[in-house]
Amino acid sequence: MKSREASSSGGDPNWWRQLVQHLRLAWRLMRDPNVPQGLKMIPLVALLYVLVPTDFVPDVIPGLGQVDDLTVLFLGLKLFIDLCPGGAVEACEAQGSSVDAAYEVVEDSETEDDDAVRRLAAGEQGEPAADVRPED
Repeated sequence: MKSREASSSGGDPNWWRQLVQHLRLAWRLMRDPNVPQGLKMIPLVALLYVLVPTDFVPDVIPGLGQVDDLTVLFLGLKLFIDLCPGGAVEACEAQGSSVDAAYEVVEDSETEDDDAVRRLAAGEQGEPAADVRPED
């Protein structure tokens, strides 16, 4: 529950990042079968408000019309996330924070290149490089 409080707090000055995080979480929640279908209508209605040309504040007013759309979108996403079951939200947050990666174990022994660099740094001369010429 602590992660829900942190994600919905208004103290984050970077609200664009918070909006993107809410969008990603809402997308995962929309695809989650544990979230009731009725709740899934909230972000759709908010998105519909943004897409429909009739607004509370007309979009022809520069800046103010777009702020109106972003506010409705942000509040709709926040309401949707807050009303979703806690277990589904936590599972989707964990899914979003995990990184799928393949790890490869590298040998711990030093390579010849490391030895050559160490010798050069110490001022020692190593074995001369073999003269390799392409065959004609």
